[in-house]
Amino acid sequence: MDKVYQPEHPLPDSIKNMSRCETVCQFCGISYLIHSEIKMLQSELKEHKREIERLKEFDAREVLLKNDISRLNLQYQELTFEYEATKKIDHQKSLFIIEKESEILLLNEKLLSFSTTINEASLNLSN
Repeated sequence: MDKVYQPEHPLPDSIKNMSRCETVCQFCGISYLIHSEIKMLQSELKEHKREIERLKEFDAREVLLKNDISRLNLQYQELTFEYEATKKIDHQKSLFIIEKESEILLLNEKLLSFSTTINEASLNLSN
């Protein structure tokens, strides 16, 4: 864990809010408030580390999502193939049913004709 120094007496807000040019040594350019700048940098570093961890999680999630997409695409292709095969079989069955219905109608017509012929023959025999 990061060791963070906590000053015994924090700087007042009026000093913290001073512009950088007011807190920098005119000779060497180092801020008199270097401690607060280090604290600010530590805070930024901590935030950036959190962001990196969050982005790593996105990478892992992206891999999982790509795998899911590949799996779902394969499943879609399989289901599409099954659907087309089933549709073709259903069409063939429909044609078969239509053909058989036509045969039934033809047989019913023949049966009716045969029945009429038998009735006429039986009437002729009884006369």
